[in-house]
Amino acid sequence: MKKLLLLFISFAFIGASNANSIKGAFGYELGAFDNSIETNMKFLGDWYFTAKKVFTPNKPAPFFDDYYVLATPESKKIYQIMSRKSIWSGEWTDNPNEKCFPVGTHFSNLLGMLEAKYGAFKLYDEWREGVTFGKDSDGNPWSAHKYSYKFIDGDRGIYLRCNHDDIIKKYYLTLQYIDNSLEKIQDLEVAELRRKQALKESSDYDL
Repeated sequence: MKKLLLLFISFAFIGASNANSIKGAFGYELGAFDNSIETNMKFLGDWYFTAKKVFTPNKPAPFFDDYYVLATPESKKIYQIMSRKSIWSGEWTDNPNEKCFPVGTHFSNLLGMLEAKYGAFKLYDEWREGVTFGKDSDGNPWSAHKYSYKFIDGDRGIYLRCNHDDIIKKYYLTLQYIDNSLEKIQDLEVAELRRKQALKESSDYDL
């Protein structure tokens, strides 16, 4: 009986420890408290509140140039870990590693590494349509404007994107780890900070 009870406890512990396979990346964990991430804010004509920190990981990936973590502005819990590489459209060469094709590129190599660790990623579309140039081996379309994959586990997700910004003429390779439940808390905290800031800014007026 005791052995059976211990077995059930072991299974419960394993289930709890594997409740979400997405823990974090580049030395940071989603949900971790980090008081070193300062909250920047601006009002009067341009609302924004961000708690963001730029960092360099101990083991930087050759695919990226920039790394960031975003935290909830008041409770200071990390809800997003992001890495990015940007290339000016006019600087794209014939080197396939500077493109986001589904095979033979940094994009495809990175996707393979992620799938080996987490499992299969799903192709998904963003709100902006891209220019489709062909299909991959599974029949999925790929384009120069967007190529996006995601892996979802519970409230957390990993998003790998390549997209083109038509305004500033840049291509971006982006990898994001996001805790969606904490992102909702971030929205609530930002709304409350905006309310407090609005009251502060208007305190000198009899409105």
